[in-house]
Amino acid sequence: MYEKLKKPVFGVGINDSPDLTKKRIIYRDAEGKKKEKIVWECPYYRTWHDMLRRSYSPIFKKKFPTYKDVTCCEDWLLYSNFKKFMVENYGVESKLTTKKKVLDKDLLFKRNKIYSPETCVFVIPQLNAFILGDDKGSKYLVGASRHIKDIAKGNNAPFIGRCSDPFNLNPRGNRTEYCKVFPTEIEAHDFWRQHKHAIALKYAESPCTPEKLRGLLRTRWAILKTDGVYT
Repeated sequence: MYEKLKKPVFGVGINDSPDLTKKRIIYRDAEGKKKEKIVWECPYYRTWHDMLRRSYSPIFKKKFPTYKDVTCCEDWLLYSNFKKFMVENYGVESKLTTKKKVLDKDLLFKRNKIYSPETCVFVIPQLNAFILGDDKGSKYLVGASRHIKDIAKGNNAPFIGRCSDPFNLNPRGNRTEYCKVFPTEIEAHDFWRQHKHAIALKYAESPCTPEKLRGLLRTRWAILKTDGVYT
């Protein structure tokens, strides 16, 4: 039976589910003290709860300052509204990984601070890292680097163009990496861009990729020609 006196989750969330969202057992530890343990939790509820924790938990925000200004839209403060969105938008699981999809608020709108139906998508962690993992603070163009042993050569040191495919693992279980040496930084960067674009096109067509992300994957690392065609 639905518990009418459920406490608001993190002071704001309303769990209006008529169904059980957690199963607990009571047991006694080695000293005979009563303990409580959660043995099952609804995956919809768990995702909703984690989103609210990132949005409204002072402890979490203190530990992870980048979430300081993150909030959630009013509709999603009601559990049933969030569950409906997740049921309709989670999509199929990926055959590329055993990891479950995660709720992401930054892919569609960079540096977005609000969890909402308009700003969020469910993606596998590898796709999230693939899209957001370009800028690592290097002093060179993205995808270009120099081997530490060659830096002493100064301006004559060659550049390395490198791009990894997080979805395509080699026999050792590591990500497949495309790598080539170039005389200039721009050539190494362009090598990275071409491979990044090719990988993105492949996963834009994956059935586990949200429709909202397909356009981004097809164009973010492409070059727009004068005839309006991306390449």
